Amino acid sequence: MSSMRTKVILGKEKKSKWRLDASAVSKSVNISFIERNTLTIKQDLMPLGRKTNGFSKGIGKLET
Repeated sequence: MSSMRTKVILGKEKKSKWRLDASAVSKSVNISFIERNTLTIKQDLMPLGRKTNGFSKGIGKLET
């Protein structure tokens, strides 16, 4: 069985550990939350890209 290690890339490792300790939800990094957030951002930006399947020609579709 393989194991996964986490590494802080942006920010300070000490601050990351402090935030995890203060979290009421989880005490470890949960990759599924990161992936879900990434997908949400990509879907929200899709209408702005010209050559995507979510391209929006009308200004009404871009307003929230």
